[in-house]
Amino acid sequence: MATRGSARLLGFDKVGMIAEGWAADLVLLDQTYCHYTPQRTTLDQIVFAETGAAVREVMIAGQMVFADDRILTVDEPALRARAMSAADRITHANADTRMMNAAAAQVVKGFCHRHCAAHLN
Repeated sequence: MATRGSARLLGFDKVGMIAEGWAADLVLLDQTYCHYTPQRTTLDQIVFAETGAAVREVMIAGQMVFADDRILTVDEPALRARAMSAADRITHANADTRMMNAAAAQVVKGFCHRHCAAHLN
């Protein structure tokens, strides 16, 4: 009732109940995971101890999107390749800035050694 009532207050229709024709997002947790041992008040344990480590499957609007420790709706190898390509572009684009920062660091270090050391004695 709390879920359905909240959905209604937010203006959602056919949300908040597990039933045919209703939108349902489900997270299936492994209740043998250490956060649930010993099993006490399940809701309290989910709210106060769940880190996401016990998530085994996720279904959004009736579509399984996570199972077997894999996101099923994303081509992970392709995403990884795109991320590596982006990282290479960023590294290349920042090469001059990194060299300038390294040179500036040497100037600041030299200044500090010459001028700050005299004030420490």
